Order: sequence, then structure tokens, then C-alpha cells
Amino acid sequence: MNQDESVALWRQGKDAWNAWAEDMLRQKAELEKSGTWNGYNRPAEWSDETRKWSEAARTDLSGLRFMTLASGGTAEKQAGQEDSSQRPEASIKTVAVGGHKIDFYEFVFPWHANFKGAEFHGEATFRDARFHEARFGGVQFHGEANFEGAQFHGYAGFGDAQFHSEAYFGGAEFRVDADFLGAKFHGKAKFEEVGFKSAVFWDAQFHGMAFFFCAEFWEANFQGVQFHGQAIFSDALFHDEANFTAIKAGGGFDLTDAQFSMLPGFNQADFKQPPDLDNVSFPPRPFWRGGDKRLIAKCSRSADMNVLAVIS
Repeated sequence: MNQDESVALWRQGKDAWNAWAEDMLRQKAELEKSGTWNGYNRPAEWSDETRKWSEAARTDLSGLRFMTLASGGTAEKQAGQEDSSQRPEASIKTVAVGGHKIDFYEFVFPWHANFKGAEFHGEATFRDARFHEARFGGVQFHGEANFEGAQFHGYAGFGDAQFHSEAYFGGAEFRVDADFLGAKFHGKAKFEEVGFKSAVFWDAQFHGMAFFFCAEFWEANFQGVQFHGQAIFSDALFHDEANFTAIKAGGGFDLTDAQFSMLPGFNQADFKQPPDLDNVSFPPRPFWRGGDKRLIAKCSRSADMNVLAVIS
């Protein structure tokens, strides 16, 4: 669907949207059964049937300003007029929403969902939504952003997104790549019990408290992240490499009862307060007792933290 079609269908509500999504998924299953589906190849290699389905199943809500009436939307904006007052360099279409919530609760996105560059003025809820591929790069969430229980079956891109209020991802599942490269969280960021296949938070900034307790990571990259408030990773489970190189932790850093299958990297980390490492589980064979001595670099030059002393 193009952008106008995507907005029009969204305005009809969840039932109409999900009826369309289920029909798209049914058509995809039929293409797979007939052998004409090859949508996981490069687009240049797609069959005509796959290309036609892809164009119909994708959604485009990029670059839009979603504005609830409670946050300042007007009747004129509700009618669909464009408002470029906040971006004089380029017009931006405003989608005004009645009430106080921008609602995508339990919406199903069967193919590529494009929200890049959008603005959400007011509470935005994607709770329990299901995405094939989601692109939220550069999105501005001016109100609460709720992705609790959301399922991301493909790539989830939140690079350079800004969360100006609270961000809730509790119980979400990222089954492929979760990209939060350079994202900024100005309020609380809650990722409790989230499952990550590959989490990239490189150079992200958390200005409020960051909650990752009971989160499960297969790969975790927090290189260069700035935690201005308390960061809580208690009871987190790290199955593979965990990279905390050059992080800056201005508040408390809690790893109580966290479990690491590989020695995590904390080289050049800067802790303003001693981190809490009570009952942390590290690999059973320490590198200084017959393991790989090259891993010592992972724990070197960590201000206020001598990992070798703590776990030896």
C-alpha cells in the first residue's frame, strides 16, 4: 500500500487492518504452495507474483506527524491538511487523532512496515503488535512509546530514534536483529524480560533509568553507550558475546545474578560508582587458569571496576 492507503486503512481500526493483513498472509501462503514465492531473495530476483504481493503487503507511514487532539491537534489537521510549521524546510503531513492515544495495539504488519522519520505527539501504543520487518529509524516519540509484548519476526530498526518520554518494551521478542544504534532515551527505558537474538545499542544514550532485568540476549552490543541514570541488568542471561566496551555509567550499574556464557567485554568502561556484581555467573574456566589470556584485554582499564579481582 502507498502512504494514503496505509493511513486510510489505519483509520478504519484494528479489525479492518488485521483482516487485510490476514488476507495478505493467506495470499503469501498460496504463493509458497505454488512455488512462485521467492521474497527472501534479493528484490532483483523476485518473481512477478512476489513483487506484486510485496507492493500490496507493505505499509508506508513514514515521515508523518501523528498528533492527538490532546497534544494540540486541530480539526483542520483531522481533515488531513498538511502543516509544515515545525519544519519550514520541508512540508510534513499531519495525521490528527481523536483522544489521547495513537493506537496500533495488536496490529499485524505482514511485510515491510515503514515508519522512518515519523513523529508521534501523544501516547503511541504498539503493544502486542506483530511485525515482519519494522523500520522506525529517526522516529520521534514525544509521548509514551509502548511496545510491550510486540513481536519482531524480522529486522527491527530503531537507529537514531528519540524517545522523549517513557519507552516500554517489556516482554517484546526480537527474533532477528534489533538495531538501536544511536537511539536516545530521555525518560525511563524498560526492556524487562525482552528476548534479543542480536541487540545493537551502539552509542545509544539513556538519560533516565534503563531496565534490562531478566532480559535474554544471544548477542549484545552496548559499545559506547552512555547510561546517565541507573542501569539494571539483574538476572539477565547472555548466551553469547556481550560487549560493554567504552560504556559510561553515571548512575548505578547492576548485574546482580546475571549469567554470562562468555567473558563480557568491559575494556575502557567508565563507572562513576562501583557496579553491583553480586552472584554474577561467568564462564566456568577463567582465562587466567588455563584459558585464553588474550581475553584479559576485555577487562582492562575499567574505571572503578577490577573484574579480575571481583571474580577471582
